[in-house]
Amino acid sequence: MKNRILDRAGLLKVLTVLFFAVILFRFLTKAADFNIYFLAAERFLHGASIHVIEVNLFSYFTAAALFFVPLAPLGYGAAKIVFCILSFAGFIIGVRIVNSHISTNEDHAGWACIIAFAFAARFFLSVFDNQQTDFLVFGFVMLGLHYYARSSYSAAVLWSAGAILKTNPLFVILLPIFQKRFMCAAVMLISTAVLVMTPDLLRVGVIQRTAETPEITSIELPRVLVDRKDQYPMIRHPLIVLPHTRFAYLKEYFSITFGGRGQNWWEDSGNHLNQSLTRIALYYLSNRVSGVVVFLTLCGAFSLALFNLVRRNRNDIFALGLLFYAAFVLIGPVSSKPHFVVMYGLLLFAWQNLFAFFSWSKLSLLVLVSASLGLTSRGVMSSYSEDLALGGHIGIAALALWIYVFVLLWKNSSTHMQ
Repeated sequence: MKNRILDRAGLLKVLTVLFFAVILFRFLTKAADFNIYFLAAERFLHGASIHVIEVNLFSYFTAAALFFVPLAPLGYGAAKIVFCILSFAGFIIGVRIVNSHISTNEDHAGWACIIAFAFAARFFLSVFDNQQTDFLVFGFVMLGLHYYARSSYSAAVLWSAGAILKTNPLFVILLPIFQKRFMCAAVMLISTAVLVMTPDLLRVGVIQRTAETPEITSIELPRVLVDRKDQYPMIRHPLIVLPHTRFAYLKEYFSITFGGRGQNWWEDSGNHLNQSLTRIALYYLSNRVSGVVVFLTLCGAFSLALFNLVRRNRNDIFALGLLFYAAFVLIGPVSSKPHFVVMYGLLLFAWQNLFAFFSWSKLSLLVLVSASLGLTSRGVMSSYSEDLALGGHIGIAALALWIYVFVLLWKNSSTHMQ
């Protein structure tokens, strides 16, 4: 038995290494969003504007660029490889933490993990293919939930780090608020505020350094490292001087985020890549209602539902945290496929519960929801996948899964009520 376990562990390690090798090769040959992050870091180091209005706008918190500042001196190629390694580490950390907290039934844990992983695989691959930061966010949030379950304030700092990269984890602050752990919520709020202001606080030193160097007006970057078909030319990006005013970066971020007039950029109901419930609702409502109204209504509905769940169930902390994190992924305002990596945790919880308390109705529902999430890619369904996506099939299936797990936790609360 011992040798069999060792063989399985060895096989898993080999498969992990092979998977990483494939991911790294794809990473080097694809033109995706790493350029945005690297360029933002370079612009910060040159004291230049970061949120430049261009085709691929850096729309995240300015502080997100600081995560990539340590990579910039390595050069574009080495930095891209290191980012791939860090993303893969976030993927491994996040999945292992989810498995350790959700897979409590050893008799069924293996099959539940395999099934959940299979149906979530398209979202995992999407993160790597698009070179997004979702695995870093995933790792921060899952690690934060791990420490939150142990009543550690470090959870709040980890959630803040994830929220700086992408705003989805900000919704998790409601968990400690609803559980009356106000100090944890305060730490998260303060650490997030400090991180948001950090670029402006560090900017003084950057200005002093750049004042002593020759003026640079642009940066030229490649789109890929391995150009197999010689189809990606170098791209020159301008360096625009940022005004030497107080909190210039913060003002710049708010201007591109909230300064638009008329319809918000995220209210494009015809964007099939956006699987946010906000966008999906606007699609079916034919934009007859303001996107802001839809977004705030969904925030209120999910908050009220989660508040009542937390009042009844205070023991399934990790699963509750998954629901809070997934809630904002569902709400939006923008949620593309990489954001849905959190569905792995909900899939694992649902399938683990099915194996422990089997019923044909549960099986039928889970197969339908899981297949809608995992087996509707363009590679499987060709152009039909885009028609489904326009109708929001991923967002709707994810909502069904969210409600399914919500109901399971609601029913479990009868044994947890104090």
